[in-house]
Amino acid sequence: MKRKFMLCQYPDNGFGSKNGQFYLLDVFGNKYDIVSEYDKVLDETNSVVIINDHPYCENTIKKLIETLELHFDTKIVKW
Repeated sequence: MKRKFMLCQYPDNGFGSKNGQFYLLDVFGNKYDIVSEYDKVLDETNSVVIINDHPYCENTIKKLIETLELHFDTKIVKW
């Protein structure tokens, strides 16, 4: 499934809990927040994004972007 995304980041001030947080922006203007979730069992933090009710999870944002590029057959660039 081909889909286009841009990797964006909220500014470091004025956005409350989203300060500096990364998100994906698609060509239709939909935002998909990339959140960090801590796993107590594995004692690690993962980057998670939910697109169309499907969660994608990796150890780093870089790996998450690589996974999404493969899944959606696209190249995600930072805006």
